[in-house]
Amino acid sequence: MKKITLSSNFSKTALEQASTSRVTIKIPKEMHSQLSIKTVESGYGLRGKSRWIRDQIERLNNYEGRHQFILDSMIMSNVEGVSDTITLSEDLRIVCWQLAIDAAIYGSRKDEPLYLEVYISHVIKASILLGLSLVKRKD
Repeated sequence: MKKITLSSNFSKTALEQASTSRVTIKIPKEMHSQLSIKTVESGYGLRGKSRWIRDQIERLNNYEGRHQFILDSMIMSNVEGVSDTITLSEDLRIVCWQLAIDAAIYGSRKDEPLYLEVYISHVIKASILLGLSLVKRKD
């Protein structure tokens, strides 16, 4: 499956100015704590969580093993945790939907099919995991 691209006139400023929507996700408490620390350490500040996550979604979109990574992150679907809300532009929300659909199709075509429901929260969680990963990943 091919990488999803945004329109050629897409830019970070367009992301900030575009119509946005809020998405609520549930992540494990430890992951939430690490997310806060990583956001500050990466120079995004205390209020830069949504911006950091948006950058990680773009990173996931460019990651070669993105479909399997999204499937692997589904383990967190039933985990008790903390609810958190982030803001996404409509362009990035569409990218998340496309990634989630592609991951679902990828999972259904495996030797041992894995059928999953399509949620953009799976993509957001996978993006956070990729961003928090200490292992150097090949983008």
